[in-house]
Amino acid sequence: MNTSTCVSKQTKVYWSVSLVVFLSAIAVLASSLYFLYFPSGYQGGRNPYYDKVIIFNRTTWDLVHLWSGIIFTAAILVHLPLHWRWIKGTTNRVITSIRTGKSTMNKKVRLNILVDVVIIVSFGVAAFTGMYFAFFPKHSGTGFLFSDTTWDLIHTWSGVVMTLAALAHFTIHWNWIIKVTPKVLSAPFRKEDVPAVNEINGIPMPTINQ
Repeated sequence: MNTSTCVSKQTKVYWSVSLVVFLSAIAVLASSLYFLYFPSGYQGGRNPYYDKVIIFNRTTWDLVHLWSGIIFTAAILVHLPLHWRWIKGTTNRVITSIRTGKSTMNKKVRLNILVDVVIIVSFGVAAFTGMYFAFFPKHSGTGFLFSDTTWDLIHTWSGVVMTLAALAHFTIHWNWIIKVTPKVLSAPFRKEDVPAVNEINGIPMPTINQ
């Protein structure tokens, strides 16, 4: 057996969860683009683009956006505990750096931390505003705290920020993706091969260079 093509069970779990995150994010992004370009409602028949069919009609795109958003949120909530050791270790190191005024982390690790913080914050805002529209549909007249327009803008721009940060995250972990993906898709299973985590400055984290 060629051990260079084997992957551990933990790596397969990381890869599988990341795949679900990626595919659901694509569906969320595609449906978001539809509503970005065709945002308006029926308007008493005055809107010629209402229910415009681009692969699907408006109702189907709405369902795609809703359920892909739910799947994406669930996958992220699974993704975070899998990386909890890294999150905890990194948080402690950042706090220590702030207290002492000295940082032992290199630029790549600091960039990764910054990108992850932006993703978490923007994801939280996008998820919360998405839940708002799930419980209080547009034009329902509820207007809790803000108008529907303001909620929509917050949801849209938090999604834009999250998308840009996710692209940066994807780029940072590109080496891991291109090296592990072929092994996951084609390799037999052997527990001890291709460890799922390594250490950067002593902090366990998903391997970038594996």
